[in-house]
Amino acid sequence: MSVEICVLDDSHIKRFEEQKAWLHGMWEKDLEAQGVKWPGGPVAISWLVGLSFFLERPVDKNSLGLFANKIAGGSTDAQARHLRSKYGWYIVSDGRGPPEYRRLVNGTHMPKGTYALASLRPEPNLCAR
Repeated sequence: MSVEICVLDDSHIKRFEEQKAWLHGMWEKDLEAQGVKWPGGPVAISWLVGLSFFLERPVDKNSLGLFANKIAGGSTDAQARHLRSKYGWYIVSDGRGPPEYRRLVNGTHMPKGTYALASLRPEPNLCAR
C-alpha cells in the first residue's frame, strides 16, 4: 500500500501566519499544560507550522526545508525530529528512533524522506521524562 507524501508549496507560505495562530491556540488550549513547549526559534516554528498543514500525514522533508528557508531563512535541511526531543511534539519520521517514532498513529510506516506531526497530543514518552 502506498502512502501519499504531502508537499508544501507557496500557497502554504501565504497562509503561514494564519496557520501559526491556529496551532499556537491549540498548543495553549491543550498541550502547554501537558508539558509540550512552543518552539524557541523561527526555523523550528516554521517546521512545526509546515507539518501542521498536513496533520497526521507524511510531509516531504525537502519541501519542509525549503518552506522553512523561505519563512525563516537559514539551511534547507529540515531537522524536524528535534521538535520531539526538545519540545515534546509528537513528530514521526522515517529515520532514527524506536518503532513508535517511525509510524503514524494509525500504524502506517513513514515513507523515506518524510516527517509528520502525528497528532496534536504530546509525544508518547513525554510524561516519562
